[in-house]
Amino acid sequence: MSRATNGRLKEAIAALCRVLSGLGVNPETFRQAKFNRPEATAEFWKLLCCLLKEVCGARTRDLNDENIDAQIRFVKSILWYYGYGNLDFYCLPYDGSQGSRELLLVFSWLLHTQHMLEKLLEVNKIRVGDEISVCTCDAIKTVRCKSNEEIASPFSQQGKTDIRYLQWLNGKLRFCWRTLHTVQLEEIALLHKIHLYTRGCHIDPNINHLSVTETDLLKQPENCNKLVKLLESENSRLKAYLEWKRLESVYWQWMESVLDCKLEEARSLQPQDSRNENNTLQIAGFCHGNIHTIGEVEKLNSSLVTLHDELQEIVSCRKLLWDEKVKAKEKEVPNMRDFCGTIMKIEQEVKKKTDLKYHCTHNKTEMHGSYRLVFKDVKAGFTRSVNRESGIHVIKATEVISELQRKEVKLEKELKKLQEECRKKLDGIAESMDGVICIPPPTKKQIHIEKRGKGDLT
Repeated sequence: MSRATNGRLKEAIAALCRVLSGLGVNPETFRQAKFNRPEATAEFWKLLCCLLKEVCGARTRDLNDENIDAQIRFVKSILWYYGYGNLDFYCLPYDGSQGSRELLLVFSWLLHTQHMLEKLLEVNKIRVGDEISVCTCDAIKTVRCKSNEEIASPFSQQGKTDIRYLQWLNGKLRFCWRTLHTVQLEEIALLHKIHLYTRGCHIDPNINHLSVTETDLLKQPENCNKLVKLLESENSRLKAYLEWKRLESVYWQWMESVLDCKLEEARSLQPQDSRNENNTLQIAGFCHGNIHTIGEVEKLNSSLVTLHDELQEIVSCRKLLWDEKVKAKEKEVPNMRDFCGTIMKIEQEVKKKTDLKYHCTHNKTEMHGSYRLVFKDVKAGFTRSVNRESGIHVIKATEVISELQRKEVKLEKELKKLQEECRKKLDGIAESMDGVICIPPPTKKQIHIEKRGKGDLT
C-alpha cells in the first residue's frame, strides 16, 4: 500500500470514528484488529454492543456495569437474527480474549448489509418538531433477546410453565397497555393545546404552529445554548459522514487485505477434523437447544437446488410443448395479422393489471417511518394531518386511521380463526379424558345477566 493510499485510509477510518464518536472507538483499534491483536477484542465487543443497542433501541443498563459475557451473548443473538452465517464468529469465547479480526469483519458486514451508520444517524437525529411513528406494513420485524432472568419463571417446573403464571403475565400486560394508552391520550390532549394556542407563530406557513420543543425554548431561553450544542455535534457527525462516503472505497480495499490475512492464516493452520462438529454444537447451544439447525439449513439448501433443477426441466419441456402448439395453431389461423393483434391486446391488458397491482402494493407499504405532526386550518375546523419532515410526501391522519382500521379487522379475523383452532384442540383433549367434565367459562354477557337476576331477586 502506497503512502498516499495509506494516508487516505487513515482519513477514512478517522472519519468513521468521528461518526461513531458517541460509542468510544479510536482508529488504533482498527489497526490492531487487522492483525488479530487480543487487546482490541474487548473494545470491539463493546463497540458492537453499543452500536446494536443504539440502532435496536434497547433500553438496558450502563455497559460499564455489564460484564463482557452479557455483551457477547447480546451481540451474537442480534447477528444470528440478522442472518450472519460465519461460524467462526459464533465460536468465539465468551471471555472476550480473542477474535478481534473476526469482529472487524462482523462490523464491516453490518456497515455494508444493514446500513448501520445511516440508522445510527437517524436514531440520534435532533428532532425539533413533533413527530409520530407510522407503520402500516403487513410484517413487522422485532428483535428481542431473552436474558437469563427472563428464561426462568417462578412457576416453571422441568421446562413446563404453569397456566397461572401465563394468566398473571396476561393481566400484567393488559394493565400496562391501559396505562400506556391513558398516558398517550393525555399527551395528545396537551399536544393539541400547544398546537392550537401557538397557531400563526411559526415562520413556515406549511406548519403554522410551534412544536413542544420550540414552545419550551420560548418559555426557557437558557435551553437554547444546549440545543445549539446538540445541533453543532450533529452537524459535525454529518460532516464526518460525508467525508466517510468520499473515502469509503479506500476502506473496503483495506478490508480485502484484512480478509486476505485471515485466509492466509487459515491456510497455515492444520485442518481440524472435529472443528465442524464443535462449531455446530456451539451454535446449537447458543440457539437455545436447536441442535439440528445447521443440518436442517444444509438439507433445505440441497432440496432447493434439487427443486430448482427439476423446475428448470419442467419449464423447458413445457416450452417445447407450447412451441409445438403455437406452430399448430398458426397453421389453423387464417389471418396472421389478426392473431398477432389479439396477442398484443392480451399482453397490454396483462401489463396494465400487473402495473396496477404493483402500484397498489407500493402505496400500501409507503406509510412507514417517522412523520411530523401538522395541524391544518380548514373551514370545518382543525383536522389532523401527518407530514414528513422533508415536505415531499404528505398523508392525512384519516388515511392512516382507515388503514389501521383495515388492519384491525384483518387481525380480528386471524384471532378468531386461531381461537377456533384452539377450541377444537381443547375439545379433542377433553374428549380423551375419562370421567372429566369441562365447563367453559361464562362470557361477559352471561355474567351481566346473572348479576341482574340476583338483583331482581333481592
